[in-house]
Amino acid sequence: MNCFCCNREIGVARKAKIRRLTVLPKLREPITTKDHPAAVMHAEQNTYRWGTVCPGCYLKLDNEVGMAIIGGETFTIAGASRFDRARCITIEQFHRWQRREAKKLGLGGEMA
Repeated sequence: MNCFCCNREIGVARKAKIRRLTVLPKLREPITTKDHPAAVMHAEQNTYRWGTVCPGCYLKLDNEVGMAIIGGETFTIAGASRFDRARCITIEQFHRWQRREAKKLGLGGEMA
């Protein structure tokens, strides 16, 4: 499994609700509705999702505001994952989690 922030391969991770903050690109025409493709893409990219974070990156993120710049990008973790509340998981637990998620998507849980 890899860290969501630094992409290092790790054996033990924190499972946290995390997101990479992105800036809405400057467009030729203004966004007039929330259904505009750029607005939808921006909202989708800035939604918290479950991810794995290495211990080093988690230490940087687990602060009063839940934000850190790692590798030149800004990451934030949700309040529920802050203050040492993000669960530690091993590679085996990560694979079980991935199989459960695959089953939810109808993929039969055949992921490694």
